[in-house]
Amino acid sequence: MKFDDMALFLLVAELGSFTKTAEYKNMPKSTVSRHVKDLEDSLGVRLLDRTTRTLKLTAQGELFYQRAKKILQDIDKVRDDIGEEQSTAAGDITMYAPSILFHLFGKWIMQFREQYPDIHLELLNLDSNTRFPEQARFDLILQPGVVNDSSFISRKIADTKGQYYASPEYIRKMGAPNEPNDLTQHHIVFYSLHHGEVPRWQFHGSNEPYFVDFKRQINSNSVETTLSLALEGAGVVRLPLMLSKPYVESGQLCELFNGAHKMNVPLYAIYPSRRYMPERVRLILQFLLDNAQSAIDELS
Repeated sequence: MKFDDMALFLLVAELGSFTKTAEYKNMPKSTVSRHVKDLEDSLGVRLLDRTTRTLKLTAQGELFYQRAKKILQDIDKVRDDIGEEQSTAAGDITMYAPSILFHLFGKWIMQFREQYPDIHLELLNLDSNTRFPEQARFDLILQPGVVNDSSFISRKIADTKGQYYASPEYIRKMGAPNEPNDLTQHHIVFYSLHHGEVPRWQFHGSNEPYFVDFKRQINSNSVETTLSLALEGAGVVRLPLMLSKPYVESGQLCELFNGAHKMNVPLYAIYPSRRYMPERVRLILQFLLDNAQSAIDELS
């Protein structure tokens, strides 16, 4: 059963004529007749009694007319509601990100809310054992680092910079590493978003990148926990500048390697599809493209 067949049948019943319906729809009369016959065949009943002069509904046709009219009215309302919801700056946005981003971007989140007060934000932490909420519905994910999942659309919105740090207390006890390979002799607090990541950091030498592998003493998927442990003297950490800056300025953390070996980490916005993107999601994506880099630079 096709909705187009139902709609044509309703029009035939209301106009009382195949000819008038064909003229109204600007199609051949034989096409109208075929659609109605297809509908009758799919239902297994006769909906119309046809004579050379008259056309009237059968008992089953009258029942079907009333039900079909209600169904098509409901479909039109659903289509209108969805179209309005798709095209207006209102509704819910579900966004995942490492919790530290929500913490640091609070001012800019409020700017977005002030611009679009009818958009409601559901902000969920991505600090878990998986990079993506596989079973959850989402509109947007903010993901630092490399994006390997090709089933989503990813777009770089900013670059973040990071550095290596330790507390003055740790350096007094253990000394400071002079070069990256010295890290194998130090305590490391290793931050990673997902379980099982190999404990290693990449550095850039004069010729090509290289990795330094080490034994982690502590592993955490929370950057806030990593920071807290570094402040307590637990070991060497790698942190984004936008998080570590106030602690360096206050003397609670020390930059290692004389400020060399800064790392650059891209920040991506990830979303399910480019097709049929709701207006509210398009607006927050554009807001991030316009503001994320300047926000990171201000914090760094």
